Amino acid sequence: MGHEPRASVRARRRAMLDQIMRAHGLDYSDDPSGVTALISNRKGSVEVAGGLGEVWVAGERLAGRPLDPLDSQLLKRLAPSVEDGAA
Repeated sequence: MGHEPRASVRARRRAMLDQIMRAHGLDYSDDPSGVTALISNRKGSVEVAGGLGEVWVAGERLAGRPLDPLDSQLLKRLAPSVEDGAA
């Protein structure tokens, strides 16, 4: 497999987080350095997250319910998008 460039890893992570958040009615974006992320709901509320753990906490707060990124139904819905590399 080899070493994957850091920018490529960030791009894949960004695409996956965006898909997961959209499935919960949220939007995800991060700064180019990957240091902070913005999670927002469709009502205009925005939270800033400083790391992956904070992304889930912010998402749960904005969604008003627990988010399970490993939920089997969610993974089935996302599988074609993730396999195709779609964002």
